[in-house]
Amino acid sequence: MNKHLELPSDSIVDRVYEQLKAMAVSYEFKPGERLNEGELAKRLGVSRTPLREALNRLNTEGFLRFTPGKGFFCRELDAHEIFDLYELRKSIEVASIRLAIKRQGRAHRRAVEIPRGHRPRSRRALIGRAGRAGRDVSRTADGDV
Repeated sequence: MNKHLELPSDSIVDRVYEQLKAMAVSYEFKPGERLNEGELAKRLGVSRTPLREALNRLNTEGFLRFTPGKGFFCRELDAHEIFDLYELRKSIEVASIRLAIKRQGRAHRRAVEIPRGHRPRSRRALIGRAGRAGRDVSRTADGDV
């Protein structure tokens, strides 16, 4: 069969999609940058057909935007979207800390608390105690206890 008439296999489209998505997420494409299909196809070692399918999929998912007659562009984030992303991150971090605290036992909490009226001998001792507690909380959150 003529190679140019074959439809691209899903695995090729999926591979190109994953590569393009990774490039977009890692800012290999600058926000607002027009994507050159010819260069991308050559760089990824594929024809334009699977490349366009992957680009359309990324457009549908909001990673890229398409302007008829001009092509695909890397999507730009506005200030509200950036703020929303930070709010989401903050919510996830707070939930993670709450879960870690919930998972740790009462004995562990007593071990890392500084008794009332007790002053650490040095700032270094206090920092060391806080560091150990942080590692323990991290292990607890990951379920490594």
